[in-house]
Amino acid sequence: MKNIKLEILMGLPASGKTTFGEQEQKKNSYSLHLINMDDIREELYYEKDASIHRCIEKGMSNRKNRNINTIMVDGLFLTNEHLKQVITAVAEYYGEVDVIIHRWEEDRETCVKNDGGRRETKSINTILNAEYEEVDIDALNDVIKEWDCKITKVVNHKVQLKEDWYRFFKGHTHFGKDGKLRSYKWTTGGAYGNCWDNHLSPV
Repeated sequence: MKNIKLEILMGLPASGKTTFGEQEQKKNSYSLHLINMDDIREELYYEKDASIHRCIEKGMSNRKNRNINTIMVDGLFLTNEHLKQVITAVAEYYGEVDVIIHRWEEDRETCVKNDGGRRETKSINTILNAEYEEVDIDALNDVIKEWDCKITKVVNHKVQLKEDWYRFFKGHTHFGKDGKLRSYKWTTGGAYGNCWDNHLSPV
């Protein structure tokens, strides 16, 4: 068993966790394995067990590089109990785990704005009503020490308001590997105006 670094992304929906995780994976594609819990739950759609433990187990089996030194887990983790479940699930694969928790601030208003256009199913009820705990480092370390795990750092992040184009079109577009923005949907026509805004012409 080898020492591994575990980074957990903790925050309300639309706080910026997934964007952060994807950027980190691009920068460290050889050494970092990103587990996106939403993607894993889709893979496990027909299974009765989509618990945190089962999703982590499935996510670990998906890793292509067995020599990675960092596991990053992106999911809806809002309580210390959620954090404990993630840590202990990863600890079953590795003897000693050093844990870093990335926690996004509790800015529900900005998260609601960011949630617009993000996906077909809105997360507004979760954003407005879910319990969101502060990280209790001492209590967690006391519980997870039997797995040779320790929380070494909590990194606090601010929730950034996404630009209008990103918030309203993200659900219908994607960036290719070449960095170009492409639409999932096309239209066969439309209209455009002139510089005096008094006439529309069909396309």
